[in-house]
Amino acid sequence: MASDPEWDSTHLEEVNALLCWIHSLSFPNAEEVDIKSLRCGGPFASILRIVDCNFFDDEWVAQIGKYNEDSNWRLKETSLRKVYKRLDEYLRETGWDFNPEKWNINFEQIARPEGGLNGILHLLQLTVGVAFLSPNNSIFVANVNGLSSPVQHAIRNATVEVQKCFRDIQSPKPLTPLTDHDDSIPSLSLSTPNHSTNHSVAHNINHSFHYESEEKMKSLSEELDSMKGQIEEKDEAMRRMERKMGELQEKKTEEMRDLKQKLLDRENAYSELEYEKTVANEESRRLKDEIGELRTRLSESTRVEEDRFRREKSDLADEVLHLREKNEQLENRMRDYKEMMNQLKIEEQKNMAYREQLSELESGKETVKNMKQNIGGLQLTLEENHREIELLKAERDQAVSDRLELSEKLSVIEDEKRQLNVNLRRVQEQWSNGNGLERKPSLVEELACVVPDSRYIDDLKRELKAVKDHNVELESRVSRFSGAEEEVRELMSKCAEMTNGAMKMKKDQKEVEEKDLRIRELTVALDRMKVQHEQETRLMTSAVYEMGRQRLSSGLSPSDQSSTERSGTSSSRSFFRRQTQDNAFNLSVFHSLAWLMIALLVVVGVVLCQPLSISDALIHYTNRRQAPLYV
Repeated sequence: MASDPEWDSTHLEEVNALLCWIHSLSFPNAEEVDIKSLRCGGPFASILRIVDCNFFDDEWVAQIGKYNEDSNWRLKETSLRKVYKRLDEYLRETGWDFNPEKWNINFEQIARPEGGLNGILHLLQLTVGVAFLSPNNSIFVANVNGLSSPVQHAIRNATVEVQKCFRDIQSPKPLTPLTDHDDSIPSLSLSTPNHSTNHSVAHNINHSFHYESEEKMKSLSEELDSMKGQIEEKDEAMRRMERKMGELQEKKTEEMRDLKQKLLDRENAYSELEYEKTVANEESRRLKDEIGELRTRLSESTRVEEDRFRREKSDLADEVLHLREKNEQLENRMRDYKEMMNQLKIEEQKNMAYREQLSELESGKETVKNMKQNIGGLQLTLEENHREIELLKAERDQAVSDRLELSEKLSVIEDEKRQLNVNLRRVQEQWSNGNGLERKPSLVEELACVVPDSRYIDDLKRELKAVKDHNVELESRVSRFSGAEEEVRELMSKCAEMTNGAMKMKKDQKEVEEKDLRIRELTVALDRMKVQHEQETRLMTSAVYEMGRQRLSSGLSPSDQSSTERSGTSSSRSFFRRQTQDNAFNLSVFHSLAWLMIALLVVVGVVLCQPLSISDALIHYTNRRQAPLYV
């Protein structure tokens, strides 16, 4: 049924009347029951516990009553469904066919806090009707006389509504349906041993409900007519059922014959089974004897295995001590590794300083490159100077040869001059005597022929002076070019030294890069060895624990277990031995490579100090280059 607000408001009094009846019952917290607690399902379970304490036991009541008003509505809905299902099972077990189509209860509406009262009223009427129609109804009937008339009226309506939903199915424990008395008012006919007491109580209830009989007579008469039609239909159905029963009886006789034949077959099979059972008993006795022998053997083998296990346990303890010593050695090696890593970091810092020096040398390399370009121009100038020097040398040689010729001529002239002086003195002597010219008139002519012309002598003197001046100029020019040539040679030698320094710098830089790469490789190898060491430590620990666990919890036979343990122990020991040898070799190689790298870095540091002098030479050369080499 859907929720209808008007219907809820009109039947709120009936719900409150049934709540008053619940308050009169004797179960825990009965007086505190309200509509909110009814939505949880606990009060319904308590009422059904009074109806039949064997069917509705305490455990079931506690399970239903564990939800309260603050619980989730879905949990409360599940609890209400459990109550309804359990009630249906009880009615079917007591012999009444319950028709749940009439009670289409919306449990979600009951469980929700904002739900209507329709579902609550229907579930209350069903619970009250079952309570008053059950065999244990004396507890509830005894309290009816002390209740108010609205409460009795609500109980009466609930009982009538429930009685309409029952269909008698010939149960061995039938509930007696309602009957009519002289006043045509439905009364309660209760299936209890004390019939007179129940009848009087029912009569009191009928007397209290007398004023409502007239209103319900019309509805009852209509229902009676409909029930008569239903009875006729049921009679027709009964006749059909009788015909079907005859057919079923014939089938039943045939089935009985078949069952007798099957029974004979089963008896034969049973005899065979008895024979097989005797054989199986003999086999079981034989197996029991074998099991006893096996148990004795097992106890003996268990004792032997326990002794072997104790011995192996002591061996494992020794092996664990040995592994701990190895672990300490490995930890010491790891500390050495850490120290070596610190040394490597220091060497890397030195390497960074070397790299800075290399960067400075790279800047000097650019300067050398510029100087090479300038030296190319100087070489061209030097070649031109060489050509000019060759020309000057040729001119100087020519001047020297001319000078030699002039000196020869001067020597001849000097000889002639000396001869002339001698002749002149002789002439003067003769002249002084006064008779020389007279006696030798040909001497004057001879002197005139011998004495050269003064102009010729002056020309020779001027030519000699010009040759001397030219020689002086040539010597000055040659000396100047020879000084420039020496400077150029000095620059060329410095340039060659700088080129060699640059090549050496490249070579050193390449070596430094190779050493950096090797340092990185060694660092990676160190990390790899560290990880490998951790893995080996974990592997050794897990292997020791695994061997102990296998010895304790193995389900194999003693012989298989001992062979498996021996093979596992030997394989694990050989594996540990190989791993230890490999680690020792790797450690020795790593130590040697590390010390070799440290020595190489020291050598590189010493070698890299030399290019600094080349950079100083480059700076000195650039400072000198600013001044002119020659005029």
